[in-house]
Amino acid sequence: KIQKERRVVKDKKNGVLYIGHIPHGYYEGPMRTFLSQYGKIKRLRLSRSKKSGASKGYGFVQFEDPEVAAAVAEELNGQYVTGKVLKVDPMDPEQVHKNLWKGLKVKTLMRKDADIRINGHIQHHIELAKKSMEQTLMESIATERQINKKLG
Repeated sequence: KIQKERRVVKDKKNGVLYIGHIPHGYYEGPMRTFLSQYGKIKRLRLSRSKKSGASKGYGFVQFEDPEVAAAVAEELNGQYVTGKVLKVDPMDPEQVHKNLWKGLKVKTLMRKDADIRINGHIQHHIELAKKSMEQTLMESIATERQINKKLG
C-alpha cells in the first residue's frame, strides 16, 4: 500500500496514463471526448499500425492536472467499456519515452483515411490487373488475326 501511494505521488509529476484494451471504434475523437469529461487533456496518442492505420488497442493520455490523471486511473482501471475491460495505469516519469509524443502535430490517420489508403492500394492493383487483361486480350486478338490471315 505504501509503494502504491509513493507511485501515485511520483506520477503527479507528469499525469501520463497508459490505456490498454481500448475497444474498436474508440479512435482519437471519441477517446478525447470520453476522457475530457474527467479533466483537461494535454496530449493523447493512440498507437496505430503503420501499414493500415488501424488502432492497435492501446494508447497514452496526459492530463493537464496530474491529480486528475491519478483519479482517472483509479476510476477507469477495470471498467467494462463496449465489450472490453480497460486497463489504465499511471506511468512513472522514467517510463515515458522521450519520443512518445513525437509526431503529434502531424494529422493522425483516422480509420476512414486508412480505408481510403487501403482501398487506393487495392484500386491500384485492380487497375494493374485491368491493364494486364487488356494487354493479354489485345495480344490474343492480334494472334487471332494472324491465324485468320494465314488461313485465308
